[in-house]
Amino acid sequence: MLTFLPMMRAEKARQGFTLLELTFATIVISLILGLTIPQLQSVMTQVPQQELSYLTRTLRQLRNDAILQNRTYWLVFDLQNQKIRIDEEYGGEREAFADDHPEHTLRPHLIPETWEISAVLLTQEERDLIQPEEVEILVDNSGFVTPFRYQFREREQPEETWEIATKGLLGRVEMLHPNTEDS
Repeated sequence: MLTFLPMMRAEKARQGFTLLELTFATIVISLILGLTIPQLQSVMTQVPQQELSYLTRTLRQLRNDAILQNRTYWLVFDLQNQKIRIDEEYGGEREAFADDHPEHTLRPHLIPETWEISAVLLTQEERDLIQPEEVEILVDNSGFVTPFRYQFREREQPEETWEIATKGLLGRVEMLHPNTEDS
């Protein structure tokens, strides 16, 4: 009888996994995937969210200052140098805010090195889109913001373009994911 027990264990090992073992393995794999996928997605959308946050804060501040101080500002997208700067009209002269301006939001904003501005499109009355090397978005003393669409992408993935667009007269900003169509 003692020689029979080792043979039963060897036979059982050849039969496969038990239902309990398979259930446990499935639960462990599900937990690992559940923890890693959201973190991977947040890393992939980090730069687009930062750009959206920057434009939302900047446009809000420019609109408020334009109305309260009766000034005119321009949000300038420089496609050649891959940066966004802010100009203001002061005493009849137009000048850009410096890199060391005390208000961080008003300093020139550089696009991360692995990303690039692919286009900034102004929507005209005829629905034609223009794309010069430098695009100026007017923020006037009434709070009006010139409608625009800002497109940017990761240099290694040029087929996946993110877009931030303004909606309405006051320039509410919203993100359009690369795989969605604008309606």
